[in-house]
Amino acid sequence: FFQAEDGIRDVAVTGVQTCALPICGVGMMFAMVPITNLALGTLSPERLKNASALYNLTRNLGGAIGLAILNTILNKRLDLHLARLHDAVNWSRGTATETLAALTQRFTALGFGSDAQTMATKQLTLMARQQGTVMAFGERISAMPPSRQSF
Repeated sequence: FFQAEDGIRDVAVTGVQTCALPICGVGMMFAMVPITNLALGTLSPERLKNASALYNLTRNLGGAIGLAILNTILNKRLDLHLARLHDAVNWSRGTATETLAALTQRFTALGFGSDAQTMATKQLTLMARQQGTVMAFGERISAMPPSRQSF
């Protein structure tokens, strides 16, 4: 539906990738136990309490910072894609006006009357947002190192 001529490419997450994500999560959890044993296994019982707290603090802090960075990048890319899509969906585009007319007819047929045009415009905006979100997430997946994409 939204195909811009400015280099935006269609990105789709396949079923194989979706099924592989839980497997990767389980594998990461199996890796955490040996790493924790290596980090804390040689300490004396007196030092283990404080070392465990420090280890958990740094692990949680690192995860929080990593998520904040990833979300910031994702939001910036989403904003970029939304701007491009909103530029591509305008009154001069036949596809956009046809889709808006079809949505308006559908909402009118459902009995929304005078609100049908507004609802169709909102639905078209939501469709653009969904496409922008898929593009942003697709970029993040394709930006992963090849070792992470092998699934």
